Amino acid sequence: MAEASTKDIRDLLAPYVKTSLPAAAALFLGDIAIHYGALAGAVLLEHWALKLLCAIVAGAAISQMFVIGHDAVHGAYTGGKTLNNLIGRIALREGLVTKDQL
Repeated sequence: MAEASTKDIRDLLAPYVKTSLPAAAALFLGDIAIHYGALAGAVLLEHWALKLLCAIVAGAAISQMFVIGHDAVHGAYTGGKTLNNLIGRIALREGLVTKDQL
């Protein structure tokens, strides 16, 4: 059996790929809100258990932000190249990762 090229795989998956700007924006902005809300909770709350919970949530949010940024800089998040690059740079900035490091 011959190996499939990247183009063959993309052509095979094309019917299942659909980008949605409203969904992408909601996920991106929601994740930013969760991340900064959890960071604020980790700093401002008094009880150690709440601080720990907020730190865990912030860690999960930054992990999701990396996934969003990675997908965006590879052009798989929204339909527009410029918007993908902007979202990717903002999302990856949170984790101190540059586009060149991917």
